[in-house]
Amino acid sequence: MMRIFRASRVVLRSVWKGPFSDPLVPGDPPQGTRRSTILPEWVGLRIAVHNGKDWNPVVVREEMIGHKLGEFAPTRKRHIGKNALASQKKGSKGKKG
Repeated sequence: MMRIFRASRVVLRSVWKGPFSDPLVPGDPPQGTRRSTILPEWVGLRIAVHNGKDWNPVVVREEMIGHKLGEFAPTRKRHIGKNALASQKKGSKGKKG
């Protein structure tokens, strides 16, 4: 009999190692790596995170502590369908007359 495991298992880093975080690169705003865990000292900072093309500014809030910086810099653009674009164009035309 096969066992089915949930795909949402979280692999935790061992406690004695502590959270992983690369040092922030100084600048305006400072630059951080996507793989860095957000530390409590960073609350209130605006950190630039690279998404593969651009540097996205991320303002660190208290709820973000323990998450990775990369979670807050999306790497993919939203897809807007043809129908949505057509309806936006119809509504944006001025009044006749």
